[in-house]
Amino acid sequence: MRHNSIFDALTLVAAWQLVQGVIAIGPAIAIDPKVSETKEGKFAYLPEWGSIQIKTVKDSPLLDPDDKPDGIAPAHIECTFTKSKATIYVYPIESASSPAFQKRYKVVVDALRDLRKTLKDHPAAPATMPMLPWMDMEAAIISKAHYESGKDRSSVRFITQLNGEPAEINNTDLVYSAQALTADGKSYISVYFPVTAEGLPAKNSVDQMKADHLKKFTQDYSNYTKSVEKRLNALGDAAFKPALSIMDKLVDDIQSQYSHAIKP
Repeated sequence: MRHNSIFDALTLVAAWQLVQGVIAIGPAIAIDPKVSETKEGKFAYLPEWGSIQIKTVKDSPLLDPDDKPDGIAPAHIECTFTKSKATIYVYPIESASSPAFQKRYKVVVDALRDLRKTLKDHPAAPATMPMLPWMDMEAAIISKAHYESGKDRSSVRFITQLNGEPAEINNTDLVYSAQALTADGKSYISVYFPVTAEGLPAKNSVDQMKADHLKKFTQDYSNYTKSVEKRLNALGDAAFKPALSIMDKLVDDIQSQYSHAIKP
């Protein structure tokens, strides 16, 4: 089976279509996109993002409940780029209520449960956010949370940074993410795009801090991240690059077309 997909952060109108498990890109209005024609179809995207890579990730159940659930998920679609962190995952969840699914993919079931609650409650300042795939990292911040609900899906987008240990919030690691569920209950869509924000350092410099400064930074990390969250929440959409409104439109167009079950 072949899978076609497209990411273009400057796309203003993107027509996405899912037919019998094939993701196809339609006409788009973009600013000087790169177009590559392969045996899978045509792909338009920003030249600096490199080449698109689309694959079906094999089924990976949790075999031992004491194991870390890295990569635990049913077979799903993953799209990446060679020179960018932009990624989209599409997980089939039609069987999520079955005992077999819940035993094999507990982290997916947990994320699905938490996302359903988040999309129902619409917390204005969420302390955490459900995300797939599971990673042995924490969301240091959750800023600019925004909820969308339509006839075909519900979603939340937010700005975050995933850390394994305390780190400065910076424009190398900052991420725009959207987590969505299709209304038919068949797909969980998880999107991550690189983004920058005004006022943040270019990269994390924790490893360059002196010991006493690092100790103070670590001890005060919770207050630091809350301060950054507040600062980012106060920024307008255009203070992010690409602008949040542009990425929202792109993600909206992607999600709105997922009305059938994904069968990798």
